[in-house]
Amino acid sequence: MRIALRGGFESRGPSGATHGVVLSWRDRARVPCSRELWCHSPVVDLLAPAFVANPHPHLHALRAEDPVHWSERHRAWVLTRHADVQRAFRTRSLSSEHTGVGDQRDPIVRVLHNWMEFRDPPDHDRLRRLVQRAFTPRVIEGLRPRIGALVDEMLAALRNAGGGDYMEAFAYPLPATVIAEMLGVPVSDQVTFRGWSEDIKGVVFGGLEDEERFQKARRGFLELEGYFRELIAHYRAAPEDNLLSALADTGSELADDEIVGTSVLLLFGGHETTSNLLSNGLVALRDFPAVRRELERDPSGIPRAIEEFLRWDGPTMLMVRLCTEDVEIGGATLRAGDRVFLHQTAANRDPARFADPDRVDPARPDLQSHVAFGYGTHYCLGAPLARLEAAIVFERILRSYPDLEVGGGALEWRRTMLARNLDRLPVGFGSRAAA
Repeated sequence: MRIALRGGFESRGPSGATHGVVLSWRDRARVPCSRELWCHSPVVDLLAPAFVANPHPHLHALRAEDPVHWSERHRAWVLTRHADVQRAFRTRSLSSEHTGVGDQRDPIVRVLHNWMEFRDPPDHDRLRRLVQRAFTPRVIEGLRPRIGALVDEMLAALRNAGGGDYMEAFAYPLPATVIAEMLGVPVSDQVTFRGWSEDIKGVVFGGLEDEERFQKARRGFLELEGYFRELIAHYRAAPEDNLLSALADTGSELADDEIVGTSVLLLFGGHETTSNLLSNGLVALRDFPAVRRELERDPSGIPRAIEEFLRWDGPTMLMVRLCTEDVEIGGATLRAGDRVFLHQTAANRDPARFADPDRVDPARPDLQSHVAFGYGTHYCLGAPLARLEAAIVFERILRSYPDLEVGGGALEWRRTMLARNLDRLPVGFGSRAAA
């Protein structure tokens, strides 16, 4: 909705039509909400600096006042209650295919159109089935020694440097290296690989409004697409024991465009999301020192703590859906063609589902009911890998680096609607001796 002069607002619907009604804030409380007259809570800007810095008070207020909220600013419904978000994930009339076909000459369109994340069944199920064999419990557990070696190497380097930016030195390169090795990206190419990841992040996670950065992202997509096409051809001629070789097999059901799209998706699913979990979890340990002390005393609680980190400030803030037909959610009618934000961050701090939701409490019941990794058909394929990496990282930090501390000052969050993504996280080493 658009704020008008003198504290009123001009009522608009999702179609963009102006209803010609201007109400004061006092008057609007007496007008019932309907499709014909929008009278929702004050404007919510998911990219405003105050929201990016700390979204939780704003989401608590929105959930209390208007849990199924039409945002004129974002041209979308915003769902903030756990029950509504969970139901929306299960609702077939809310489609993941919201990117549109677009101009296939554009590398961004070509790649994103072939992400399983942006496909509905049966295409989604076909793509997921062919990739899922790389994420079985046996395969993931087999990665434990290599992940442990990488964690030890990177944490030792961080200590030897006397601290630094945890994001740059550890939280970004660790999961990027793991997923690159799974795909079959040569070690010599991995620095360039991570650079492309940075270039295209703005498009993938939203919030990219600068034209120069957008063009940089387009070039990144084009270069990454070309790189994967060459690597697919290489592994088709000389297969090795990696995921790209398996996908490039001539007996595969995937077209090359789908292999490229899937490879880029795995880059983000296995890199950005896990990076955010590793950093946001460390912030949780800083903000709740009693939890850290208990985990140092009894590391067996780390798996539950990771679930609580995911709930408290998960790596993904929201997922986008498109209504393919009219659907009623939380007493509101969402029309065909409307865009819907399933706000996981809000759902995971819904006091109707989680008592005292702003507190980190690994002992709370029903931790598994958080929606940090999505829910239903599109539940994150890489969730077991993210959990394993996080378990190894926090076990090593709590056991061998109890003096690793997050630096002072305000946290620097990236301006994006979709991810809870720190820009920097300075760390140092305090006076406590390592065990």
